[in-house]
Formats: sequence, structure tokens, C-alpha cells
Amino acid sequence: FIEDTDCYQVVYNANYAKFCDRARQAAAGVDSLARLESEGVHMQLVLLTDHKLKAAAKLGSQLKVETFVEATHADSGLIRWRQEVVDFDSGTVFATAQTLTRFVASDGSALSPETCVSAMQTITAEARQGAGWGDQGVPVEAGYEKLATIEGADVRWFEGTDVMYADEFDSRRRISDISVLRCFERNRNIALGGSSGLLRIQDDGVLIVVVGFSDVRMDLTQNPPLGAPVLHRSTVQQKKAKLDFQQEMWLPGALTPFASGKVTCLCIDAKSKRLTPPPEWVQKRAEGVFLAMGDR
Repeated sequence: FIEDTDCYQVVYNANYAKFCDRARQAAAGVDSLARLESEGVHMQLVLLTDHKLKAAAKLGSQLKVETFVEATHADSGLIRWRQEVVDFDSGTVFATAQTLTRFVASDGSALSPETCVSAMQTITAEARQGAGWGDQGVPVEAGYEKLATIEGADVRWFEGTDVMYADEFDSRRRISDISVLRCFERNRNIALGGSSGLLRIQDDGVLIVVVGFSDVRMDLTQNPPLGAPVLHRSTVQQKKAKLDFQQEMWLPGALTPFASGKVTCLCIDAKSKRLTPPPEWVQKRAEGVFLAMGDR
């Protein structure tokens, strides 16, 4: 639909994550999730490990999201998902994603093993008939909850502040992973010069395209309240036409970010559609932010 696309009439990058979120809810059973939420149990995304954008779906494309559960850990309420967004007719893969969700309390805190097992059984009863659900009891990756920040004398950050408005929150009264990706986008845009800078990049014949997200982590124990000021910061490594942004979102006074992740972009020549380095003025403007990786 039009609401899913950007000014180029292709699907906006964060909306693939939205499609995947809806598919996970459908696979788990929306009615089951609603019953659990009425009991104060919520299924939340905690880690997006590998989200690659392989092709651009356009306005009018018919999409389906193939959703599989690769592993579950009932005692901790963890579910590891694998998903693909594909064209309904041709089978073209537009995006792939691997995510980790967890059943948590309303405040983001951990639930007892008994509650997690009960929640998992409630979901699996309906989801076994759906896409690839399994209850293997396989331990999933540890350490997902540790949001480590990048530090060092040679690391420079572009920082900005924002306010959390009502439309950033989902029905669970939390900042959704979709809102986090959109906030990341705003901070990248500001780092590149804001609206005037983006227009200049476009006039220079260069497109900056998001091609993937990785290691996007959500600290469920931190949830910005409505109207709260939030610090955004980004640093970036450049290698030829590739820009790797490391991005974080912080609450005032917090010791760790409540969201962090890596976003990979490519610079493309608008006419030839071939890879090209970013304009020289972009590199000079961002001298305090860009860290040259060299040709390694």
C-alpha cells in the first residue's frame, strides 16, 4: 500500500520489520497473544540478529512472510524465529530476518519459569498448525540482553536529542522495534546534514540505501515514558561505497542504552545504479563522525 512505501514508491526499510512482526503475531495466534496480554504477559522482541534487504518491493507488490520457529526455550520464554519476505507470485526474496522474542511482564521484567512454560503452551496449541513451529527446548543464544556500548578515544559520535511522542508507542505501551528503526533513520539523516543535506546528496546523483540491520538489541527493563527526552548517537565506518552505522538510544542518566544496533547502507549512483563512494563534501562534513576503514 502507499503507506508502506517511500518517495521512490518502494517499501520503506523499517516496514519489512513491521511485516515480520505481524507475521510472528499471526503465527503465534493473535487471540492467544491477546489473552496473555490481559494477564500481563507480553511477547516482545529483544534481538534482531540478521535482517537483510535483498531487493526492493514496490507499490502494488503482493507479499507473503514465511515464518519459522528455529528454537524455543520454554523456561525463559525465548523463541528464535527465521523469516523471509517474498513476492507472492514470483518467489523473489525481498528481505530475510532472524529474531529473538521473549515473554515478559508488563514492565519488561522476567517471568517465572512456570509462567513462561504456561505462556508457551498457550501459544503452541494454535501455532502448531501454522508455520514451522517447534518446541524443541533448544537453548538459544545467551547474552542477548547485554547492550554493550562502543567506547574509545578514536570513536566519535554524532549526537542528537528527541522527544518520545504517543505515536512512537505500540499497544503494549512500549517503544516498538519499528519506532527504534525509524529513530535510527532520523539520526542518520541529521548526521548527513538534515533535509538540506539529503537534497544535496540527491542533487549530486547519489542514493544512500539501507541494505541491512544487525545486532539490534532492546533492553526491555528500560522503557521511555511519553514525552521523555531521548539521546540518539551514531558513529559510522566507511569502506568505499559502504557505510556501517553503529547507533544507540539512551535515557538521561542511564548506564547503558535501551536500544542499539548496526545499520548498513550502500551509496549508489542514481543514473548507472552502480556502487559509488559518498560525495566528498559528505565525508568532509562528517569528519568528526566517519572512521575510515581503508581497503581491507
